[in-house]
Amino acid sequence: MHDLEEPALICQVLFAPAGSMYLLGATTLEAFSVDVDVIGKTLKPAAAIIAPVKMRVSG
Repeated sequence: MHDLEEPALICQVLFAPAGSMYLLGATTLEAFSVDVDVIGKTLKPAAAIIAPVKMRVSG
């Protein structure tokens, strides 16, 4: 059970073939907008770039 007074993030659950662990990890880091600090062995906020996306509807 999650304590509602603490902030929470939601991540999609993905199922992938064996050997996809690094791709799944990168997807999660991107979803949470964090980067890995390999020297300090910590996670740090990522600089998120929000850009408009042009959607094309086919019909």
